[in-house]
Amino acid sequence: MQSKKTELEFTEDWLPLEKCNFRILTMISVLADNHRAYRGTLKELCTELGIGNSSTNIQGIKNSLTFLENNNYIKVVKDNTRYTISLSFSAEKDKNIIKIKKEWYKLIRECNSDTSWENILKVFLLIYPINNNKPIKYTEMAKELNVSSQVISRSVRALQRIKFDDWTFVVSTVTIKDEEGSYHTIGQTFEKMITFT
Repeated sequence: MQSKKTELEFTEDWLPLEKCNFRILTMISVLADNHRAYRGTLKELCTELGIGNSSTNIQGIKNSLTFLENNNYIKVVKDNTRYTISLSFSAEKDKNIIKIKKEWYKLIRECNSDTSWENILKVFLLIYPINNNKPIKYTEMAKELNVSSQVISRSVRALQRIKFDDWTFVVSTVTIKDEEGSYHTIGQTFEKMITFT
């Protein structure tokens, strides 16, 4: 018997997708373990997504499944009311994979914030792989993730409160002084700072 995976995989091209589409791809990755597929009803999927199983939400999920299947993100097999949803072959073979620990995903899902968990997760997946101190503006991040700058700001604040294993995110604002003596923000840097308990 295979052990359950301790890491989750996300592809970079998922990050700018709309909320429901990103949530569904995330759930497939989380629920799939080694089989890379979700099996269940749409009502059960609503529960996993953390939304009510109203007819509006179920129709939204159906629309997302159609979009994701038509754009080659997933494969869907329907048997009466049960769905088998798996990542497409091209998604599984994508070279731009971001791997994170399952426990980090759980910390993000449980984080108390004024923005949704999928926004926090998107920002995490964008800044986690950064290995340099090059400043990046929230407006640039917002454009890349297809969200507002306010969502980026709220998500970054939430991420700063989370202790991932033995490290946390430290965010620094980088400013420059112009010829007239005025200071201008050129962006933020994100560092993974080791914490000692």
